[in-house]
Amino acid sequence: MSSEARLDIIERRLTSVIDRYLPYLGLAIGTIVTPFMVDGSAEYWLVTGGLVAVAATWSYVFTTWLAVRASDPRTGAVYVAGPLVLLVMFVARAAPPAPRSPRPLSAPGPHLPCASSPSTRRHTLVVRTPSPS
Repeated sequence: MSSEARLDIIERRLTSVIDRYLPYLGLAIGTIVTPFMVDGSAEYWLVTGGLVAVAATWSYVFTTWLAVRASDPRTGAVYVAGPLVLLVMFVARAAPPAPRSPRPLSAPGPHLPCASSPSTRRHTLVVRTPSPS
């Protein structure tokens, strides 16, 4: 067997291992690092743990059970769409909550004068600038 044939065999094996196990490595790293970055409650970890299980199952199904069908354009699109949706969900879970407004929007305060149109009930902002004298 030539050295080129041996390198091809090694490359195919390595590619197969990377394709099968890299998603799990990414999930493991994210799961290990997240507690240092996000101070989550028990509810947070239950939901996030569920998302990790769904992502791991998704990867398992498409890299083991449907590996051949994943090369089909329709099945491949479903395979790619799933991790993208899960990625958005993971990012949303890790994002800090939006800061609360210091005062409600209906609180009294300085307002600009508004003119109202009775036919449409829409409010139009009218800003009056002083005319030059």
